[in-house]
Amino acid sequence: MIWEDTDICNHKVLPIEIGRGCVFNCSFCSYPLRGKHNLDYVRHAEILRDELMSNYKRFEITHYRLVDDTFNDHTDKLLMFRDVVKSLPFQPYFWCYARLDLLTTRPETIDLLYEIGCRALFFGIETMNERTGRHIGKGFSRSRQNETIAYIKEKYPDMMLHGSLIVGLPGDTEDDILNTFNRLVNQEIKLDNWSFK
Repeated sequence: MIWEDTDICNHKVLPIEIGRGCVFNCSFCSYPLRGKHNLDYVRHAEILRDELMSNYKRFEITHYRLVDDTFNDHTDKLLMFRDVVKSLPFQPYFWCYARLDLLTTRPETIDLLYEIGCRALFFGIETMNERTGRHIGKGFSRSRQNETIAYIKEKYPDMMLHGSLIVGLPGDTEDDILNTFNRLVNQEIKLDNWSFK
């Protein structure tokens, strides 16, 4: 992506895409390129480095929104991008979409995300009800994911964590939603912010 001067104006944060599509195929999602194979549609390291350098030299941009559907879908992609970032003469910072279940099963990638410069993570949690989670393709243990959130906040307190939840999924009751809300408010689930849709 080559930005024009008129595109930037007063912007200090730009979007950037490392890889297109999503390896998952959640039942509620209508995004294109769902269910792709690992490492399909990932940009080349040299092209990413050139784009980051160009934006830095031309506009002094150091902050980005990674617009990948799931940035942490494969460790090799993270390692490649970490190497790109390390090759730069500046430290960029990123906000990204990340799968919480993948961080839970691959805890080493938490440090890798921080090393890359990720300082804000957006989790599509959808529900804290495990039965409902299984129904929509997100059935991983909610208690283990909650432990991962707490671990990230303790180890990296400057990393902002956002959770998105869906109200009205099959199997979720009004009590389930209110219980989740109360757990968020009293910080039993240690997200910095959240939204219900």
